[in-house]
Amino acid sequence: TPLIDCSSNLKAIINCENKEEGIWIQGLEVNSAYRNKSLGKQLLNIACKSLKAKYLSVNKKNTIAKAMYDNYGFKVYKETESMYFMKL
Repeated sequence: TPLIDCSSNLKAIINCENKEEGIWIQGLEVNSAYRNKSLGKQLLNIACKSLKAKYLSVNKKNTIAKAMYDNYGFKVYKETESMYFMKL
């Protein structure tokens, strides 16, 4: 077993990547114990306002995340069978 279990204290995390067309949000996760407390929106604010992230993709089955991105102002600009590609 690990000496330290950091995951038990992790509330939320976001991962961004600088690509040719701009900054992408690669992943956003909120620990289930901390959902519906605006942590996702706070992370989006940091990524979009401070880091200037403008792009993301979301699985079509992830309707909760898609709704959050819609409400934040992201718009679908391309889609595949399983994914939406969104731009702010």
